[in-house]
Amino acid sequence: MTGSRGASVRRVGHGAADAATVARLLADYHAQTEAEKIAHGLREEGPLPEGYRREIDDPPAAFTGYAVYLAERDGAVLGMVAARRRVRRGTRRTR
Repeated sequence: MTGSRGASVRRVGHGAADAATVARLLADYHAQTEAEKIAHGLREEGPLPEGYRREIDDPPAAFTGYAVYLAERDGAVLGMVAARRRVRRGTRRTR
């Protein structure tokens, strides 16, 4: 899927290159948000929480059941999103 400004969005594949890209994005994101928490006195300095570390170390396992997409432009990764379809109780999924 290509947007009007030349960016494209694609679903992450199962290869090592995509896993490494997702891991890098997660590491950057978690480092930034944890730094903001520290700056606002919401957390003390220290290593990333274990749950975040697991996501970074093994993105395919962390996002099992999710559709993960990368946004790219001119060969550069702009960001990612992980989406999970929520099924309401008492409803049937149809294909």
